[in-house]
Amino acid sequence: MRLSINSVLFFCFILLSSNAFCDQVSSAETDFKAGNESYQQGKFEEAKIAYQSAMKKDASLSHPEMLFNLSLTLRQLGQVKEADALYARFIKSEHNRLSGSDLVQDSADGLLFDKNRSLFEHFFTPEYVIWHNWLAKYLMYILAIITVIFTIILLNSSEGYTSFLDMTDAINRMGMDRHYSSGEKMVWALLLFPIAIGLFTSGYFV
Repeated sequence: MRLSINSVLFFCFILLSSNAFCDQVSSAETDFKAGNESYQQGKFEEAKIAYQSAMKKDASLSHPEMLFNLSLTLRQLGQVKEADALYARFIKSEHNRLSGSDLVQDSADGLLFDKNRSLFEHFFTPEYVIWHNWLAKYLMYILAIITVIFTIILLNSSEGYTSFLDMTDAINRMGMDRHYSSGEKMVWALLLFPIAIGLFTSGYFV
């Protein structure tokens, strides 16, 4: 019986907490709309108070839009420094939302740097001129074609991997001049074909 009472009490607590949270969000939305109306009527001080109240109640409520609107309001009130700080937060928030990563804008030179970028993105994205986009694309295609050709030779050749590597005596001396069974060839094919598909896909999206 005690377990049932505890379950009911816990359910009531969750229900009341949910209702309180919904009421808070609804109140924040009301303040946000009131701020918009005050701004349109030129009542910038009232708009500022309404926006700040909404942000305190629910920081996630239309966060980029809230920052932008409050920034404009502060600028209308002559609070330029505070407005610029909020606008910088708005820009960063929008970059994070669009890129899905922590993108930071360097105001000194206007360059964009993302500490979470992979090496592949650093080399092949357009804003980095180390590689031209078309060069990266065709490099991916060439590597994919080489991988496919290698796999076909491996599967069709009676000597398998040996025929492809017999171009130099050095490779033979390394102990790689042996015949591969059909099962081993299939394992190599299962490994290489996904690599080829990945290279083609990477080339397409670069």
